[in-house]
Amino acid sequence: MSREESYDTVQPLTARSWDEHLMFKDLVEKDPLISSKLSQAEIDDAFDYHYHLRNVDKIYARLGLEEA
Repeated sequence: MSREESYDTVQPLTARSWDEHLMFKDLVEKDPLISSKLSQAEIDDAFDYHYHLRNVDKIYARLGLEEA
């Protein structure tokens, strides 16, 4: 999918998630277009917060906030 197609697919889901207080990941998993392009493992990987936090300890250390 192009970036624009991806955006057009995901944007209504984000709005629905926000408006209806639904879990965004649940909406993504149930979307037929997305689930036809991505496996459950790929969706899970996209929502894995560990990837986004992988450098937190390094950042804290740079700021002098590491645990003693």
